This record gives sequence, C-alpha cells and structure tokens, in this order.
Amino acid sequence: MNKLFFCALIFSSLFLALPTTLQASEHETLQPLQLYVMPGCPYCKRVEDFLKRNNIPASQVTIISSYLKSTLINLSGDTQVPFLWNPNANKGMLESLDIIAYLSVPANLP
Repeated sequence: MNKLFFCALIFSSLFLALPTTLQASEHETLQPLQLYVMPGCPYCKRVEDFLKRNNIPASQVTIISSYLKSTLINLSGDTQVPFLWNPNANKGMLESLDIIAYLSVPANLP
C-alpha cells in the first residue's frame, strides 16, 4: 500500500505542476489588443486616452481603406468605431464606454 501511495503522490505532484508550465507558455504567445479607429472620431479618442493613461498596450488600426473596413465588418459585423478586438479571448466589442469598462478589469488584459 505504501508504494502505491508513494507513486500516487509523485504522479499528483507532477500533474499539479503541469498547469503552471502551460500558463507560462500561454503568456509568451499572447497577442496585443487591436483597437479599430477612424480619424477625427471623439469616441475613439476617449478609448485611446484611456489606453495611454493606463499604459495598456494595443495596436491601433486606423480605418482608411476599403480593405480595412471589410476587415472591421468581418470582425464586428458593422463599420462602427471604436471597435476593440481581443484576439486572445476571440472577443470583440463596440461602444467606447463598454470598451473602457472591459479594459478596467485586469483579467481581460493580455
């Protein structure tokens, strides 16, 4: 019985250590948030200012071509900006105040 208990103890300690290793590799492959904006949009500026004030990294995609507009439509189903895309959660969001509320939760950040 003692040998079986010892083997189970070793196996469980190895198994419990596994998620920590996986979590470390997940952090290495996280992609930055993407903020879709249009020039002169005050709602986009609101989100941009929030990102800067809170040192939240995000790549900005300025919609200036029909190709980028079609990309936005494919992701959000609309041409409305600002649009935040979190590729790590496969989640998109419209409305500046909703985006700011989402970004205010540390668990939502890469």
